[in-house]
Amino acid sequence: TATSLTAAPIDPALLVGTCQCSFEISGEEQTLVGTSVHTYFADGTSRSDSRLSVQLHPLNLDIVYELGVTATWQLTPPDQLVETITAVPTFINSNPELEQMINLKAELLNGKSESAQIIELTQQRAIFRTKPADDSQHDIRCTR
Repeated sequence: TATSLTAAPIDPALLVGTCQCSFEISGEEQTLVGTSVHTYFADGTSRSDSRLSVQLHPLNLDIVYELGVTATWQLTPPDQLVETITAVPTFINSNPELEQMINLKAELLNGKSESAQIIELTQQRAIFRTKPADDSQHDIRCTR
């Protein structure tokens, strides 16, 4: 008989709790640096308080966003974390005039779902790999 080797399912209990996360994406046009405190609750909801710094190189501009997001989360086999935004109760932009050019809040509208591959998930840390529509894969690193 043939046996298949499949990874053990990810334990949702390992996700529950609060962690500090960060990422950086550098490109020719812009650099994004994000930090957040993210809390996953056992009932499948989450809350994050984030700071996102956007440097637009061609325009020599820096914009800082501070946002709070509530969402629902679920794990889908074999290794995906799917979060769906339910509210954006906090949204502060250091440069409101630019919001007309880069409407980040519109991109964060309720109901938007994002998926990330879980690269590592332990009691001490987590690594999530995102792959947005523009194919700019990056890792979000979290510690507890």
